[in-house]
Amino acid sequence: MNRFENYKSSCKLFSASIAAIITPMLIDRAELYFGNQHVLLFWIVVALVIVFVTALNYFFDKAIEKSSYVRRLIMGSHYIEGYYYDLSIENIPSSIDCTKSTVKHGVLVKIEYYDGGFHINGVTYDAKGHRLATWKSNSCTYQDRIVYAQYESHTEYSKTGIETGLLQLQFENPPYSYSGFYFDITNNIQVIISGINVDKKQLKEYNYFNRPEMKRAFLINAIQIENENLRNGSGSFH
Repeated sequence: MNRFENYKSSCKLFSASIAAIITPMLIDRAELYFGNQHVLLFWIVVALVIVFVTALNYFFDKAIEKSSYVRRLIMGSHYIEGYYYDLSIENIPSSIDCTKSTVKHGVLVKIEYYDGGFHINGVTYDAKGHRLATWKSNSCTYQDRIVYAQYESHTEYSKTGIETGLLQLQFENPPYSYSGFYFDITNNIQVIISGINVDKKQLKEYNYFNRPEMKRAFLINAIQIENENLRNGSGSFH
């Protein structure tokens, strides 16, 4: 049972406890108006309690769906929502000279919660700012700091232009970064990945990625910085 399910179970228990407390109070109050009409009194109280419990549970469910603050409180150190980026390095020497390595492309990943579950989507650009792929999860589950997702990608890496596969991300504690892998269902594409959380300063600088060109600009800049680090022998990825 995940944390949101635990929260919902606790809220239902809380609603039931409140209902148990207010029911006798409602009965006492209703007797002032209906006297000895016990059957009518019973159904009025039942209806009021059902409406109250339903409304309270609806409020708790909507609080999860609509408020990232509530979700952050519930998830604690497991809160993984936000933007992450991964830079794919090519030509990494098996032993020594990493100064000859370069970034092949950058991926900006967004993890969000809606419709009762987590969803992941992303976009890939190369160093020149050419968009190589966009992708999204068709299904996604989270358990013990690990995300499992089935994804669909519109990409230049596939001969058909559409790639479907599986993705797994394992987050550190707290979740400032992740490592993992993805592979397509044909098993022709197998990639090991590691991502870093986009911090608040970067989000503000790029207007919270409210437009596609902001995502593109962010990744181009990240690629340039990483290439410079690689030339100095201090690359951050892989």
